Amino acid sequence: MQRNRLIVLLAVLSFFLSSATAVGISPGSANVDGVLRGGYAEAQFHVSNTDDFSTIITIRTLGAQSGWITYPGGSTITVGPKQSATIVAVVKPPADAGNGLYNVYIRAEAQPAPGESGGIGAKIAVGVEARLSITVSDHESLSVNVDHVTAKDVEESSTGTLFVGMRNDGNVRVIPTFKISILDKNGKEVKTLEADGMELMPTTVQEVPVQLPTTDLVLGPYTATVQTLIRGSKIDERSAPFNIVEVGGLRKFGELTALTASPSEAAAGSLVKVTAAFKNTGSLGLDAKFVGEVYLDSALAATLTSDELAIGAGESKEFNVFFKPEKPGTYAVRGRVIYSKRTTDDKEVIVKVSSKEESFPWSYAIAAIVVLAAIAYFYTRKGAATAVVPARIPAAKPRKKR
Repeated sequence: MQRNRLIVLLAVLSFFLSSATAVGISPGSANVDGVLRGGYAEAQFHVSNTDDFSTIITIRTLGAQSGWITYPGGSTITVGPKQSATIVAVVKPPADAGNGLYNVYIRAEAQPAPGESGGIGAKIAVGVEARLSITVSDHESLSVNVDHVTAKDVEESSTGTLFVGMRNDGNVRVIPTFKISILDKNGKEVKTLEADGMELMPTTVQEVPVQLPTTDLVLGPYTATVQTLIRGSKIDERSAPFNIVEVGGLRKFGELTALTASPSEAAAGSLVKVTAAFKNTGSLGLDAKFVGEVYLDSALAATLTSDELAIGAGESKEFNVFFKPEKPGTYAVRGRVIYSKRTTDDKEVIVKVSSKEESFPWSYAIAAIVVLAAIAYFYTRKGAATAVVPARIPAAKPRKKR
């Protein structure tokens, strides 16, 4: 009887385990410190679906202060098989909240999405929890940092955009101010402006966009120098390069994919072919040519320029140029492709050049002679070892008469 009960119990457990949906949440605990009364903070959690089918995950908040928590992206999401998603929890303590530490619990409950299956029978919603600890304070903390500044290339007669990556590590809202100088390729200041950025909420990371007055700038490279100010005080200064390109130029892109030399070991006075492989990775056709330099012991030995080729969108072509090294040594061939007033990154290839007297492969000839001599010696020894030597036959003894 007990054995039968055990079998039934195992069967029931197996049923429930096969019907349960697996879900995870990380980190297991998180803290937001120094949140002002009536203030704002964010915390991020990652929920994961370890099953082989899509899962619906519902987020709930447990605890006396659960009303402080909202989810801007929604509290119900569908997560694909073996995938994860990010949940942003926004914390807003009321204005009359007391100073101190408060704990709430973020619970993620999962069940299979409609039409999905991963086991037998009805599905069971399973859940996991993470603790969120909130420290409320009436002390203001101002801490803002700039992570990076970037500027995108701009087509002629268009307005450019600058992006400032910022982190508000404090507990108060701030609006940054930017003082920007635009310099041409010679370092001459051609534009200045001052602009306010977007509001940064506490504990958030933002890419703050700033419009650049570039409509009347001529083609060429420029640099934007950006000062970031918070409440009138400068907290950061850095620069970002960008280019003004021809109309349609932002759809013209190319890549120097390979640079080779043939032969890679040559004799002085012989021709060496340099091949540059280029791919048009943009969506418009373009004209391109290869230019390069040849160096011997860091001294310029020759310059290389190919014919200009028309290359369609998505096409690849090769540029072939030649040079004749006059002296022995190690040559470095360095080059790039110029297209639509742009240049690719440089690539380099090495060519080793021997003197003319050493152009005949003496090393190979000597090696061949040594091999032939060894073969001849081997067969000579083998013939001597197998030679037949006549054996001496002893004379028969005369038989005695009886």
